[in-house]
Amino acid sequence: MNNSLFLRPKFQVTATWLWFILLPLSLVAILVGLVQLEISTMRGWWSDHLYYQGYFEAALAGLLPVIFFWLNKEPWAKYGLRREKLGLSVGLGLGITAVFFLYSYFTTSNWINHSDIATDLGGLNLIWFTLWGIFANGPLELFFYIFLLEKTDEIFNSGHKLLSTGFWLTTFLHAAAHIITTQSLSNAFTVFITFLCLGLIYRTTKNALGPMLAWTLINGMVWAYITMPLN
Repeated sequence: MNNSLFLRPKFQVTATWLWFILLPLSLVAILVGLVQLEISTMRGWWSDHLYYQGYFEAALAGLLPVIFFWLNKEPWAKYGLRREKLGLSVGLGLGITAVFFLYSYFTTSNWINHSDIATDLGGLNLIWFTLWGIFANGPLELFFYIFLLEKTDEIFNSGHKLLSTGFWLTTFLHAAAHIITTQSLSNAFTVFITFLCLGLIYRTTKNALGPMLAWTLINGMVWAYITMPLN
């Protein structure tokens, strides 16, 4: 097969979305159909080993974008990892974070809602799982979003528009995919609104560091890892 196929935006976008959506469904199908595990058994095991979620998130959202980024030999700046407009990007990101925290507090009486990860890990293992979980659910997931946004804009030649085709399609599909991965419509809607805001910051500043910081601070799974050493 010609290696140039792997460099085409259509292939990279399609492969990344199929991987993101079909991987969890395939794993469940294998465990239920071939291994014949019951859903309740899988949920119980997952609940007891939730600290592995960071590895799953990295494989689900980060693996293919990172591989394609390496194959493309593209500059970091193409995906917003740059110094230009860093202050504006971070300032807007922190503003969105403040709004999110205030909304959460006035609607739930908590600044942030998150799961608790129970573990008997200690020492370096605990530090590693904590830091990896924060990275995978924060900056890496945002890179996944921006990678797909930029590649989709290449397909539709719409990168010159603020509200580009890549922006709308990626934001919608990313939120819709959360219906599968979280089995929650309310979570998917929250993700949609959040990434509308973060995507606009990125599209306005072309700097991804502010949105990465904001997503890391408002992602409940990140806080589950942050508080894991306290459980």
